[in-house]
Amino acid sequence: NALSLIDDKLGAVALDRQSLGPGEQATGSLTYTVVETDLPGPLTNTARATATDILGKEISSDARASVALTYTASLEVVKTPSSAEAKVGETVTYTYIVKNTGTVSIKGLKLSDDRLKEIKVNKDDLTPGDTATGSATHTVTESDLPGPLVNLVTATARDAAGKEVTGRATATVALSYSASMEVAKTASPDKASVGETVTYTYIVKNTGTVSLKDLALKDD
Repeated sequence: NALSLIDDKLGAVALDRQSLGPGEQATGSLTYTVVETDLPGPLTNTARATATDILGKEISSDARASVALTYTASLEVVKTPSSAEAKVGETVTYTYIVKNTGTVSIKGLKLSDDRLKEIKVNKDDLTPGDTATGSATHTVTESDLPGPLVNLVTATARDAAGKEVTGRATATVALSYSASMEVAKTASPDKASVGETVTYTYIVKNTGTVSLKDLALKDD
């Protein structure tokens, strides 16, 4: 009589009967959704059944169940340049999006670009499905040539168990440049008689976007 069943985590269990004859049994069930605070596990529950016999004496029995726990911790990184192609002297803006694609929260998010160093993000703790964003710029220089300009970004954080989680992404920008020069030639004086000396002045200007070397000038 007065049969009851209590689970130390889930509370009272509704049974299909409250009294049992010899050999009979009662059943019931409860559900539980695993949360991060249950980690690292195992998830252990103890259930205690109590009842009284025909003489009013209380009897009890305990049972324990243990469930091993697992989880996924992962980061997805997307890096997008403002342009797929850039010229020397132009500025490329990179946009970074880091998404928590795992089933547990991550903390202490850091984002590092192999060319642009540490990237500041708008949040460093992410719940599952949450995202963090950041941006950085790079002005293309001659030293980046011939290209393409390839950047690797790495996101690092810690999961609910304190283990490191990483995610990586690359972005590629094709590079172009212009190489040109302009020559100006002036004579002084602009009119001369036989026997007079004419002085020519030459000005060579680099009108391109990259440096020029081994400059040579020849007059026919």
